[in-house]
Amino acid sequence: MAFFCVGGISWLTLYIAERILGVDIIDGIRALFWQLVIGHAYHVNAPLWYMAVLIWITVLFYVLFLSDSKGSIYIVHVLSFVALIMQYTGFNYSLFKDFPFEVKFPLGRIAEMMPYATIGYDFSRFDLLERMRTTSRRKWYMWTALIMTIVLLCLGKEPKTFGYGYAGLFRICVSICFFVCFFLLNFDAFPYVIKRTLIVIEKHTLGIYCLHYIVGNTAQMILSLVHISINPMAYCVLIYIVCYIIATMISKAPSKYIQQLVD
Repeated sequence: MAFFCVGGISWLTLYIAERILGVDIIDGIRALFWQLVIGHAYHVNAPLWYMAVLIWITVLFYVLFLSDSKGSIYIVHVLSFVALIMQYTGFNYSLFKDFPFEVKFPLGRIAEMMPYATIGYDFSRFDLLERMRTTSRRKWYMWTALIMTIVLLCLGKEPKTFGYGYAGLFRICVSICFFVCFFLLNFDAFPYVIKRTLIVIEKHTLGIYCLHYIVGNTAQMILSLVHISINPMAYCVLIYIVCYIIATMISKAPSKYIQQLVD
């Protein structure tokens, strides 16, 4: 629901802005089509590609596991291994590089996201996170993950990959270590003020994710029209605050379905 609603609202908002400000931002109905079908239209809400790919991979997993057999497990892992080979050989990049901008990134990222999905499945299937969190060696796992994250970010290098932003084992390893580190953090031990602040900050993360691109583009358009430049970090903070305010307002709607668009 969020995928289609946010995509449609993003296009409509920018279309109205075009008419009011007298500028060209989006590519008319063509942009709306790609945004709703594939979640990736330039200047509309391109980050929604992730939702589209998530839906496609979820459907793939659902179909594969309909039989609930061990064969399905092997197929998923083989597909992930093949996806990695496609990344390092450049085949995945070559397969989609001549497609239109709106199409090549979401389709090219299916193979790049497949290993992440499989690893997530393995974490769930073997209950790895809960095992690490409930064991007496929890702190050891957490510090190991943190140190590995730092080492990988500072010293890590990998063979060059051709892809669409998420190819290669390096990013996978950093993601796993970073995620495990934060998952194992004992937030209950934090002071109340910090815990409360974190709860408030993360409350509308879905809404901020859905809104940040259109808010950023709109802000950039307004700033360019009035000839104002702003520090990149301040610009990011501004976008976050504006998105948070909008998401908070949406979360107050009387309909739970509307609330679920941001919470």
